[in-house]
Parts: sequence; C-alpha cells; structure tokens
Amino acid sequence: MKVVRRSETRKLHSTLRLAGLFIAILATLGIAVFWILAGVQEQMNTRLISSLQAVLDTTDEALQNWAEQTEIDVAVLADSDDVRANVEAQLRVNRTARDLLQSPALQDIRHLLALRHVFSSHIGKCRKLEAGRD
Repeated sequence: MKVVRRSETRKLHSTLRLAGLFIAILATLGIAVFWILAGVQEQMNTRLISSLQAVLDTTDEALQNWAEQTEIDVAVLADSDDVRANVEAQLRVNRTARDLLQSPALQDIRHLLALRHVFSSHIGKCRKLEAGRD
C-alpha cells in the first residue's frame, strides 16, 4: 500500500476546494444568465401583447366606423324616393326569374346603386388624399 503524505493531502484538498469554488461560480453564472433571459423574454412578451392589443383596438375601431358608415349609407338609400319607387315596382313584377331579372325597375335599382358606389368610392379616395396632407 502506498502511503500518502500530508503535503500531498493538503495539495489535493486545495485543488478540490478550488474546483468546488469554480463549479459554484459557474453554477451561479448559469443561474444568473437564465434569470436574465427569463426577464428579457417576459419584457418581449409584454411588448408583443401590447402591440397586438393596439392592432386589435385599431381594427375594432375601424370596423365600427365602417359599420356606422354603412348604416348611414343604407339609411340614405332607403330615404331615396327613386329607390323606393323602383323597389315597389319590382315587387309588382311577375314572380318568374326571367321577368324579375329583366324588369326595368331592377335595372334602375342597379343603376342607382352603381352611381352611389361610384360616388362613395370617390368620396373615400378624396378623404384618403385629404388625410395624407395632414
């Protein structure tokens, strides 16, 4: 059997203490890195949630504005004497597909709606151009 000297034992203990200290420092650094990365990920998630909520709110507001404008457009059309007269005339047409599709009243309704669509599109483009100047 080999006899271990005290100086070798002290050297071994010193090396083990140094290795233990090195492992403890590495473990502490690893934990710190994971903690920092978790904080960064939390901040990124918070920013993403905030951005997505802003997009959702903007989209919701735009849809509400579109719905309100559509209701106004429908109310204006419903108040039109020409549209009313043509709808009433269309209701008096024979109930066959051919007669309904070829009636002058339907042609007039389509013409009035097409004019309204062109007018609305023109107004929308003007509003976009005007908004771009601001």
